[in-house]
Amino acid sequence: TTEIYTLSLHDALPISSGSGTKCRPYRKAIVPRARTDKLPAVAAGGYAWSMLYLASQSPRRRALLEQLGLAPGLLDVDVPEHRQPGEPALDYVNRVAREKAGAGLLEVVGAPGALVLAADTEVILDDEVFGKPLDAAEAAGMLRRLSGRTHTVCTVVWLVHAGGEASVRSLSDVSFAPLPDIAIEADRKSVV
Repeated sequence: TTEIYTLSLHDALPISSGSGTKCRPYRKAIVPRARTDKLPAVAAGGYAWSMLYLASQSPRRRALLEQLGLAPGLLDVDVPEHRQPGEPALDYVNRVAREKAGAGLLEVVGAPGALVLAADTEVILDDEVFGKPLDAAEAAGMLRRLSGRTHTVCTVVWLVHAGGEASVRSLSDVSFAPLPDIAIEADRKSVV
């Protein structure tokens, strides 16, 4: 079962959720509205927060927010991304995203109306979490392991503020066709 959530940062409210939906790459999933009672109330015609902060140095996450017309403050948080022994993969992704958001909130806790966004995305295969590859050779090894298999991409987003927190999670099953070594090597060389 795949759960799909999307988040509207423009309104600072989760706008949709669903379960039992398989997500295929490059296809949109349409699902019903989610509960919004865990986020700050929005005053008529305005926002409940005065500043959105992104607890991430990811250029992609920043660009997504900018496409929504938002200009978040950037927070450089240092959260160790190490899975604990026996920790389930999905719990690990959730914990890391929440710790990033919490660390960001600690940096801006004195700012009235501050809302901190943090996220973590991981590839999971057979309960193994694939982190960011250290180099092209490690990336090629990951592609070989994913070749001809179905893996899960998990993204967890946390929004935190002085009065509470809310999170959403997206799970997508992604199937790779068998990848010939020549394609993996071409990809590896393009990374270098």
